[in-house]
Order: sequence, then structure tokens, then C-alpha cells
Amino acid sequence: MQRTKIYASLLADAMASSSTTARHVDLAASLRVADVDQVGERRDWRAASDDELLHVGGRWDRRKKRYVGAIESRMVFRVHRGQEAAARWLAEWFKRKASGNWNGFSRVWSALLVGGRRSGKSHLGVLALVLYAIQYPGAILWAISPTLETSAELDAALIKLMPRAWYVRKEIATGRSLVFKLANGARIEIRSAFKARAMKAGRVDFTLLNEAQLIEHAAYIHVRGAIADRSGLCLLAANPPDEPAGAWVEDYFQGVRDGEIEGVVFELDPRRNPFVDYAALQALAAETDPRTFQRDVLGLFTPIGDVVMHSFSVDNVRDPWPELVDITAKVARRELGRAADSLLGVDLQRTPACIGVMLKVFADPTAPDDELAFVVDEFEGHDEDELLSVIEATPRWRHGADRVEGDTYRGWSLPGESADAPVHAAAILDSSSWWQDAAHSNGRSSDKRFAARGWRQIYKTQKDSDANPHIVERMKIANARLCAADGARRAFVSPRCTSTVTALRLYPNRHGKPDRTGPYAHWIDAWSYVLFRCWGKVLSASATAVSYQPINKFTRTREFGNGRSISRMKGWF
Repeated sequence: MQRTKIYASLLADAMASSSTTARHVDLAASLRVADVDQVGERRDWRAASDDELLHVGGRWDRRKKRYVGAIESRMVFRVHRGQEAAARWLAEWFKRKASGNWNGFSRVWSALLVGGRRSGKSHLGVLALVLYAIQYPGAILWAISPTLETSAELDAALIKLMPRAWYVRKEIATGRSLVFKLANGARIEIRSAFKARAMKAGRVDFTLLNEAQLIEHAAYIHVRGAIADRSGLCLLAANPPDEPAGAWVEDYFQGVRDGEIEGVVFELDPRRNPFVDYAALQALAAETDPRTFQRDVLGLFTPIGDVVMHSFSVDNVRDPWPELVDITAKVARRELGRAADSLLGVDLQRTPACIGVMLKVFADPTAPDDELAFVVDEFEGHDEDELLSVIEATPRWRHGADRVEGDTYRGWSLPGESADAPVHAAAILDSSSWWQDAAHSNGRSSDKRFAARGWRQIYKTQKDSDANPHIVERMKIANARLCAADGARRAFVSPRCTSTVTALRLYPNRHGKPDRTGPYAHWIDAWSYVLFRCWGKVLSASATAVSYQPINKFTRTREFGNGRSISRMKGWF
């Protein structure tokens, strides 16, 4: 029995060797999108539903080293409807590159396939490698994985996709990399990105970075630059990152969405993969925390690490859409007693800077009871006067219209300005601004400096209270506005406001509490002051009050409602 197995193995090897040395080989493939039928647990491609997107290759002559004559057979690669948008774009990219005509098509150099587990992004990426290798004889392609251990997925995918007659597979440098050499001379090399600098070596025409969220940004930069020699494409297949080292994938995603990066992004949803029993994945919701489920299963970008704004996601980064109705004046009249066109949240200190964020409030006609708060501008200055100078020199953001030079932000009304449709802003300041200024000087206060500049609508963070709301309460309100329990998002940030977006993404907890020492706290404070004033609940003074009692010119004591107090050097607050 054992001898029979050995003979069978030797015979298979001999047949494979013969098929890879024959003069002619049909090296051709068709990429199609098709529907899937399911009967019980069986899933099959639906007959006659094929829609061919691309055909590459032909009958390859090893002696003449070119495609000749008609083919007798070809491989058919099918993708499901959940992969269709990305597959159609890739097919069009192949056609445009072959023709050299990019008119009417965005010529980009990188593309991101992002999605949850089992969404089909890696499969589509490997398909693209094979199609490119067939279309361009002698091409050099890299399939890059985070480590040697994780390269097995790519190796298995390539073996499964390609007939044995197409390629010779070899290990290079005692297993450090694998090479699939196709009959037409194209090489698909499986490489590890463990050492980013190794990505500088050699030419590459087309590349796939699989599990890109686990690969260093430097490795991507090296590979992305290498494809310029042959005007190729760098494909990224990634889950949303869960570690800071992979945050560059989210930056890429957001950069493409904002038009700052010349690339394309396709989001693949595992729920649209007909070959996956989604109920098995859905069951993970009860076995893991919501953030992990959203990231790993649904493929949503969620905050990385232990962050304060855990409800924030890229879905909160957007400008007001045209259908929204501006209700800022209505909300300001209700919560502040007087109407205002904009709401300015302000946090004042010399270090790192005085911070201001401008908000507008809108209603969606399809859900008129929802009040959607958008950060539309952000500002910083060394002190109150510099901050206000920056604000007052900034053209006012207007919904549905371009900014007009000369129509800038201001904190006062002009003669004839309508009380129902004002064009000035109201400022909501840290409550300590009524007894100290940004330099924390005794005898000077920020509210008087605002008033001296003509600002008339100046408010504290809590109505009818001289104390700031406890930071934990502010963060609860802010997270609920970012994403409520029912999934509704009611707080957004314009992608132009990069400092606010960064703070929302990265503001960390330290020892279980919001970190007050880092650079992000002040942007979050300024933003959350407005949210709390408009949608927060004023708690009892004994529960949340924070009083600041000067001891001498060097120290202050911070007293909490529970009777405890902490003394620190001046400037700690």
C-alpha cells in the first residue's frame, strides 16, 4: 500500500513537470460576476447569470515567448455581488492600462479593499495578482503579508486559483519567500513585510499588501514608490486596525474619502458574501465587546486602544449634507435665551493653546426631532486676543453657500440684524473663565477679555451654575451624541477640522480616566462644552461641582463634591 502511494506521488509529479514544460499552454482567464443560489447548506453559482468583466491572456508559446492562436480552454474566476463594485473597478483599470486611455477614469496608484472577516477582500486581491501576471508577460508581482507565518494564506490561495500547468513554485532562501513563476515569465513573489526596509529592494510592477493593518506604514511607502517604474497598482486588503501601528490604514481611508489622497476605497461587507454562514459570525456579538465585533466582523473603523470617545468612527466625519435644515438659531434661543447663527466652544490656556471650535446645528427632514451638531471650523491662538483675531478673520461657514470674503465670524449683532435670523456667534466658555484668564492670572478673567472685544453672547458650560460639569458627565453626553444606543449619530465633524478629528480618534484614557495632560483634552473640552450646554443635564452641585479656591500665588486647591481636595502647582488646572 505504501509503495503504491509513492508510485502515485511520483507519477503526479512527472505529469505536473510535463505540463509545465510543454511548448503551448492555455494561459487565459475570464473574470465574471454572478449570482449564487442556495439550497439548504449547498451554495452554487447560478446558471446563466455570468456577466464577464474582463478576459486576459491566450495560448502561450514558450518558444516564441508570446501569445499565439486560439485557446482551447480558460479559467473562469467568479466573484459574488458583494465584491462586484471593486471587481468592476479593477476590470476597468486593467482595460485602461492595456489601452493607455485614461480619459474619463480616475488614474490612481493605490486602492484599498477594506471589510470585516470573510468579506472576500483577500480573495479579490489575489485574483487581481493572477490576472495581472497573465496579462503582462515577464511582470514582477509581490504578494506581501505581515510575517512569514501569515504568508500561508496567500500561498494556499494562489495554489487553489491557478492550474498546475501554469506555474512552477519554488522556495527562495530556505523558505524566506516563495515564487510562482508562470509560463509567460511573470513572477508572483510572496514576501514578508516584517522588515520594512526590505521592501526597497528590486522592481515591482503590481503588489498586494494583505492584512495591511498589520504592516508598517513604511513598508507601504516603499512598495508604493516602487510601482512607479511600470505605472502599476498597489492593492491593500485590510480589516480596520485595532493597534496604533495600523492607524495609517484609517488615515488612508479618510484621506481618500476627503479627496486628499489619490486612491480608491471599496468597503466589502461580510453579510453580502453568500458563501459564508453569517449567523455564525453574528453569534460573536454575544461573545465579544461591541467595538471588537464592529471592527472584526462588520469591518467598521472603531477607535484604537483605550480611548475616551469610544463611540467615534469615520461615520462621524462629514460635512452637513444639502437636505439638512439649519436650526442653530432655534437651538440657541431655547438653550441660551437668545438666537445665534453659530455656537463657539472655547477652552482657554496658554499651553498648549487657546482652543475654539465652531458648531452649527441641523435637522433632517426625514427625522425632524433629531438635532445634528456639526463642527464646521476650528481655531487656536496664544491667548484670548489672538484666538479671537483668528476667529474674526475667518470667513463665516454658511450652509448651501460658499464662504464670502468679508463675511467673517463675530460675536456681536449689527444694526438691522434680524433677531430670528442672526449672523453672529454665541460663545460657550469654560466656567473658570469668569475668575481667571488663559494665563491663569489672578484678578483677570477671560469673559471680560471677550466682552472687551465686542462679544455680547458669552455663556457658561452649565446653565444656572458657576461650576463646570464633571468631565465624566460631559464625555457621556458626547459619546451618546456621537453614537446612541440605537445606532443614531447626532454629532459630526467636518473633515477640514483635522485637529478635532484627531482628538476624537486618539484622546486616551489613563488609569481609567480621561487623560488631562495630553494635547487632545483641550479640543475635546471646547467641543463638549457646546454639547453639554445644549443637550446635557445639570446635576446637583454636590454631585458635580468643582470649585477653585486660591491658596496663595503659587498653588491652588481643587475641591470635589465628596470633600476631597488636591493641591498642585499653579497652572495644573
